Amino acid sequence: MTVLLAMILDGIFGEPKWLWSRVPHPAVLMGKTVGYIDATYNTGSNRKTKGTVSFAALVIGAYLLGLIITAIPGIWADVIIGAILIAQRSLVDHVN
Repeated sequence: MTVLLAMILDGIFGEPKWLWSRVPHPAVLMGKTVGYIDATYNTGSNRKTKGTVSFAALVIGAYLLGLIITAIPGIWADVIIGAILIAQRSLVDHVN
């Protein structure tokens, strides 16, 4: 039910430019985070260890963020976050 509501919400509103022109989209934040980790830790010696620690930190961070989101009562936080991350309407607009 949550995914269906998220897709309906995304279909109606899409990606609001007024919002994403003021704050970065979560996908952009994810890309910048991975880019920063790559540029900072994927150099020099012990790259494998630094990569393993970076991966573990990303997994733990995602888990903690998931706990915070699921602690919000009701389904509307899940629906809104789902609509933002699904971005189906935006993908269709870009393909067209």
